[in-house]
Amino acid sequence: MKKKWKILLACVVAVTAACAAAWYLLPRPAVGEDYEVQYINVGETLENITGQIDQNTCNALNDLLRQAERRGYRRNVFPRQLREDTVQIIGVDSHGPWFFELDGEACVLCDGQRGGYPIIDGEGLLKQVWALLPEP
Repeated sequence: MKKKWKILLACVVAVTAACAAAWYLLPRPAVGEDYEVQYINVGETLENITGQIDQNTCNALNDLLRQAERRGYRRNVFPRQLREDTVQIIGVDSHGPWFFELDGEACVLCDGQRGGYPIIDGEGLLKQVWALLPEP
């Protein structure tokens, strides 16, 4: 009987560990389907370029960011040095505000709480975002 309980306990632990790993590591949508960009800041000074973005570009950015995926865990990336390639996109969906913090070192999605969710293929997303933005 004791051996049966040990096997059952080992199975429960294994299933719990697998579920936890799936929760933290499996991709999930970064933002909701109703995400709308509000502000775009770029560079070492986070210059606001929102007024330079036309509606077609804004729509393309919204579509791009809605397709982005993130991990389920947070990591601390702050404070960090702003860089020439830094892009900060602030927007909102039905769950609240979301902040894309993108640069060559770290690409995360923040919701105003501690740390940020790592973006899957953040460097690729950064390149796609810069391709849509006007030259600084």
